[in-house]
Amino acid sequence: ERAHAMLCVLARFADPQAPEGAFDLAIEVGDSAMSHRRRYSVATSRETVIDMLALDPLNPRSVIYHFEAMQEHLSYLPGSESHRFTSPLQRFMLQTYAQLAGHTVESLDSEELMTIADELAELSNQVSQAYFR
Repeated sequence: ERAHAMLCVLARFADPQAPEGAFDLAIEVGDSAMSHRRRYSVATSRETVIDMLALDPLNPRSVIYHFEAMQEHLSYLPGSESHRFTSPLQRFMLQTYAQLAGHTVESLDSEELMTIADELAELSNQVSQAYFR
């Protein structure tokens, strides 16, 4: 849920056509204002917002951090034992992770953020169908 919400926030507030103050709002929503000030000596920009809230694997508020945590959690679900082949859920998660991780701050636009959000919602549906029927 957090990763999905952050993807939607970034798609809206980190868009190049976003109104003034939107980058700062995205950083506030991502609870990363202090981290942003510490890391970047410049004002918020689209690039610093995407870097910190989408692509930073060390920021516990970033999307990619949550993706890595989800990959680990999926490995503990029944049918994901380490001696077996990768489960369909793990493969889908890996594809979605690669879709995000393959981007740079410049190439990750609002449309792609929403595409990844849709993929994440589909992953949630697949987990629900597999384990909560």
